[in-house]
Amino acid sequence: MPTRAVLPRILGALFYYSPERPEVKALFDCLPTLPELYPWRDRGHIESLCASWSLPDDDALTWQFSVLFEGQGKMPVPPWGSVYLEKDNLLMGETTADYRAFLQSQGMVFTDREREPEDQFGLMLLACSDLLARGDNVAANRLLEAHLLPWGVPLSGIAATQYR
Repeated sequence: MPTRAVLPRILGALFYYSPERPEVKALFDCLPTLPELYPWRDRGHIESLCASWSLPDDDALTWQFSVLFEGQGKMPVPPWGSVYLEKDNLLMGETTADYRAFLQSQGMVFTDREREPEDQFGLMLLACSDLLARGDNVAANRLLEAHLLPWGVPLSGIAATQYR
């Protein structure tokens, strides 16, 4: 897998799969190595962030993941693009259909996504990683520019204010 596909793969898995899964738990050990993956503009800052990154205990992490991504109670930061882009914050609206059409044009179909929209934050990062792994930078950029960044930036801002 090309280096540029690794970070979205790691982050996508962390934002999509439960932290109870053994393969996700193993990813936490990779977090301190993130500064080595890219030629960061300020590698020292990235190293500092990764070194100070503390994880809650397993139960707290599982609860936080459930609240954020599985809908345990009121979701303070919904992880689906349509919630941020659709009128009335509807789930699975036109923007989800547009993203689904984009994925299909790239030969990507999520057959087991019967109950969840494809525009989930972590799932979109995983799709981006797959496109980068194929060497399709144009499609990866299109995914980011047209489908993820328009709502990913507001999502991260809301998450930052919720969890300071």
